[in-house]
Amino acid sequence: MSLEEQLKKLPEEFTTALEEAKGLQSNNTIDFILNLYKVKNDVLSLDDKDKHLLILMLKHIYNYGFYAGVSFALDPTEYIESNSK
Repeated sequence: MSLEEQLKKLPEEFTTALEEAKGLQSNNTIDFILNLYKVKNDVLSLDDKDKHLLILMLKHIYNYGFYAGVSFALDPTEYIESNSK
């Protein structure tokens, strides 16, 4: 079952809270990673277009991991079966 199908079975309040929770850590997580790999200054020195593209890519990676975690939490067995193929 897809994450979308899983979420449709839950109250709308859950998905609203989920989106809020996702946004709370996004910037902190990206900042942590840039500092961990000591590339924050390199990113800040990029021109605006390249900086925007890189941050957008990092946010997509963050979102993918966030929703994978939610999917796993909702149905670990299905998550493992779906991702082991």
